[in-house]
Amino acid sequence: MLKVRRLIMVSILCLLIYGAFSLKIFDGKGEPLSEWVTVQQNQLAPVKLKPFNNTVVEATSLGLTSSKGDAPQYQQSQNSGEDFAGQLAMQIGSAASKENFLRSMALLEEWAEYDLIAVWEWLERQNTPEMGSFYQAIVLSAMLNPLADKQQLAELIAKLPEGLTNHSFLISSFANDLAEQDIGLALEWLETVELQSSANHATTSVLTQWAQVQPNLALEFLLEQPELPPSLTHQMVINATSAMNNDELTQQVEQLYRYPEDLQLSISRALVRAMLARQPKLAKQWIEEQVRGPIKDASLREYIQHQANDMEPNALRALILEVEDTELFEALWALVANK
Repeated sequence: MLKVRRLIMVSILCLLIYGAFSLKIFDGKGEPLSEWVTVQQNQLAPVKLKPFNNTVVEATSLGLTSSKGDAPQYQQSQNSGEDFAGQLAMQIGSAASKENFLRSMALLEEWAEYDLIAVWEWLERQNTPEMGSFYQAIVLSAMLNPLADKQQLAELIAKLPEGLTNHSFLISSFANDLAEQDIGLALEWLETVELQSSANHATTSVLTQWAQVQPNLALEFLLEQPELPPSLTHQMVINATSAMNNDELTQQVEQLYRYPEDLQLSISRALVRAMLARQPKLAKQWIEEQVRGPIKDASLREYIQHQANDMEPNALRALILEVEDTELFEALWALVANK
């Protein structure tokens, strides 16, 4: 019986020694099994893509032109564009979900970094409710990319499909981006936009926002642009004067004569509005110093419309009596009757 137990123990010991030896030489390279498994997992794991290199940047009139250089993820296949298109077709063709939509957006942005023209041509062949969002993702992503070819992007955006529900928004976004560099460049580009309604909306957006950033330049600009719609001109004047400091407002009062009469009337109203927001007494003092005529009528109109509810009836009547224009006088006098 003792011999049997000894034989069993010797057999078990031999198996343990053999097993350890087998683990040591499992892959033929003398590596332990745990190391071999780690190597195999690493070989099967997805390759981590490296960023683009060998980037070439060239200045253009609209920004930066770039050559993306060698990208490992695209070198793996000569048909990478077809790969992207195939993935997108599968993604869009599958059941609609937020996850599929976001995945499609990510694929488009990645593809656009590689070949913007190819993406644009692919989008033009599609007809899905998400097209507006897809174009928006590409445009905004390219605008934020300092290496994007802005000249190419400008040409493509100017020819966006007219049926997009966000057409006007995309045109305005790009135009405002250009205006931060050069207002003239933005206005020049807007003339190339094919859909006139979007171009007109973007022009208003660009000029009114620019007037807040560069108020003095905006008023100088209006001197050279008498053909602008009166409503746009007046809004630019309001935005510009509201952005001016007190010294700049005083300077505009002194230089009011430089502008043509219609622009003088618009600027005088805007100046009164700006003064009322800061120093109401200064606005009233300036109006009292003005001689009777169109400019004083315009100033009185603005002052009374904003202050009528806070004025005593007699003081209100006294101001209205200084108005020369009959039609304006009657409109303002109606305010007294309602008090």
